[in-house]
Amino acid sequence: MMNTKEQLLGEILSRIADELNITDTMYDKAVSSYTAVGNWIGEGLHYKVTIMPQGSMNLGTVVKPLDDRDDYDIDLVCLLEDGKELSPGVVKHLVGNRLKENKTYQEKLDKEGKRCWTMQYDEFHMDILPCIPEAETFVVPGATEIDLTDKNKGTGEYQFKLSNPSAYHDWFLSMAQPRVYVANSKFAKATEIKPVPSQASRLKTPLQKAIQLLKRHRDVCFIDHQDEAPISVIITTLAAKACPHVDNVFVALKTILERMGSFVESRADGYWVPNPVLPSENFAERWNVDSRKKLAFDNWLKRAKMDFLELTSSLFGLDEFAEHFKKILYPQPVVRAFNKIGDSMRVSRGSGTLKFTGLATGLTVSSSAIGHTVKPHTFYGK
Repeated sequence: MMNTKEQLLGEILSRIADELNITDTMYDKAVSSYTAVGNWIGEGLHYKVTIMPQGSMNLGTVVKPLDDRDDYDIDLVCLLEDGKELSPGVVKHLVGNRLKENKTYQEKLDKEGKRCWTMQYDEFHMDILPCIPEAETFVVPGATEIDLTDKNKGTGEYQFKLSNPSAYHDWFLSMAQPRVYVANSKFAKATEIKPVPSQASRLKTPLQKAIQLLKRHRDVCFIDHQDEAPISVIITTLAAKACPHVDNVFVALKTILERMGSFVESRADGYWVPNPVLPSENFAERWNVDSRKKLAFDNWLKRAKMDFLELTSSLFGLDEFAEHFKKILYPQPVVRAFNKIGDSMRVSRGSGTLKFTGLATGLTVSSSAIGHTVKPHTFYGK
């Protein structure tokens, strides 16, 4: 059973996580570009094209950049449904060459990536993942495995690698216990563009918010060594495996940090964080090529335990919590969250629902909390 301090920390961290969301304007720009790029690719290829979102935007765990110099991302799966006869190199360049036919997109394109084509926008970047179905037909929710293109940096040769972002999305949401959301697709022609879940239609769960907080903490810790930072899919997968269904963000964080390390497997061929819906895919394969990445993960996990669990145990009152979280998560989202907490407390004080619950936790807002009601403030002292 949660104690009062855990309840208070859960409320505070939930508010901070809300402030880590990208703005509606940022979201709308990314989705508008996603739709436009999908239409452009589909209209120029003689294949049945399905465009699907993947990654943090699709999972509800996207995090606002640390500052204006950084960007967020939206990932786009470009599936050539009837392209089974194509080689991986042909699949990759069919999509890349189509992007280059658009002058605007050509100017935004980075050099060819290992698996993706990446376009840089002012505030975000878009990763476009060319692929074909693994089976003869792509059927949702049944046969959704895909063959994505993978380029060997040394030899320049291409190969297919198996993945299943659609099934991963469904697995994660089943772990997060989300509320049902409704999103409408505007396209019903040869090019199918699956919608990105809207921000407004999905209520974030404690698991999703905990992952957002961990990703922000990671970004702060690795601000000067971004190439060593644990990748988001590892944090997301381990967190979802570690966290039971709880209704408090702090309890979710505590459970994740205490258990997530135990889900990293050590096998004869190295470290494994297997894809839960495709066990042959190892999200931690880079750890076995560059040992610094595994060490960086271990050190970050220790730091996160200290910052979120050990140090918070000695804090008292909202002011100390605010100062601590500003240090480990950067000031902007924390200041915004505590300003809103202050506004709520002023309203609650006036309505008689603000309770003083002791020196250890301070104030909480609840009509049922056990404690002494804080009297409304008046200018004449009554």
